[in-house]
Amino acid sequence: MNKFSSDFFTENRNNLISVLPNSIIVLTAHTMLQSSTDTTFPFRQDSNFWYLTGLGIPDILLVINTVSGESTILLPTRNEYQKE
Repeated sequence: MNKFSSDFFTENRNNLISVLPNSIIVLTAHTMLQSSTDTTFPFRQDSNFWYLTGLGIPDILLVINTVSGESTILLPTRNEYQKE
């Protein structure tokens, strides 16, 4: 499997910032999809989200402020069952 450095993802976000100046960009990760009442399909991250973050975690948000260049990841609150 290919290994990517954090610089790879930082540069991808910087490229996006350069084409959308003076913006707030909000991207959502995929969520787990129910297959039946007690199981989910195998998780696969949204390709665009992964390209900008390298994260394979469901239900998170990426917020990019193109003025400051600051990127923020927002994580949902998880209950004890979801933490496992």
